[in-house]
Amino acid sequence: MKRAALLLCAVLTACASPAARRPAWVASAGSEPAGIAGVGMGSYQASDPDGVKKARDAAYNDALQKLSLKLRAVVRGEVRTSLQAELSGGAEFSGAAVESQTSSVFDVVLGRKRFDEFRDERRREYWVRCSMSREEADAALQAALAEAARRRSEKSVSLRLAGSDPALVRLAETEFTRAFLDQGYWVLPAGADAAARIVVSGQLQAEALGAARPLGVEVGLACRAALRPAAVVAQGGPGQRQVAGQAAKDATGFGRTQAEACERAVQKAAAQAAAALADSVSRAIED
Repeated sequence: MKRAALLLCAVLTACASPAARRPAWVASAGSEPAGIAGVGMGSYQASDPDGVKKARDAAYNDALQKLSLKLRAVVRGEVRTSLQAELSGGAEFSGAAVESQTSSVFDVVLGRKRFDEFRDERRREYWVRCSMSREEADAALQAALAEAARRRSEKSVSLRLAGSDPALVRLAETEFTRAFLDQGYWVLPAGADAAARIVVSGQLQAEALGAARPLGVEVGLACRAALRPAAVVAQGGPGQRQVAGQAAKDATGFGRTQAEACERAVQKAAAQAAAALADSVSRAIED
């Protein structure tokens, strides 16, 4: 009887399905010279009814993050090279501009990713690989760069703000840059304005008001800023249009020093004027 039991056990063992073989990408942890990959792993407990799902989700997130870090570095370098090739005269794009373009191109390239999964039931591990081939990545990257260049040519903006204080002018330009970038425009650096389709100009004025005493209570020093910008769309072309901006209202700033008060006033005035002008330019382009 004992011998029969042992024989039956041996037969059952021989007929059982062998354990799934671990893929090579699990052992190499994503070290694939032929492509770009990220490998993630999540572990689980047999006693947890949701353990497999949690491990799978963790592995997916880990794999995607690792691929994204590698891919973004590649995309950023290609974007910087592409942007610099468009410039002349040694002009430089800001870091924020490079990151803005990198994000849009990166999203397109990342769309080519694919996932592979492996569940190791014996070790209670869930593995996920997120990857793409070099050929897929290169093709997607070149297509995305070309589309980004086309959009830049259609919605490129240069700023020609003027004023007696260069530091305050730079503050105003920062607000205009932010407003146009938020609406998908490409703000060119100084020295590349000849390539711009839209030129924004305006005269910035800041007036020191001295001590401020609203309702008889002194709150520091005050400054008032004024800025009415304008834009030329399709500069130099047959369809050239003038777009008038709106002046900021109640653009008064307060501070412990006169410089601080004027900085706040300029930021307030520029933010209001930039948002209004960006909206007006967008409507003019759509009409």
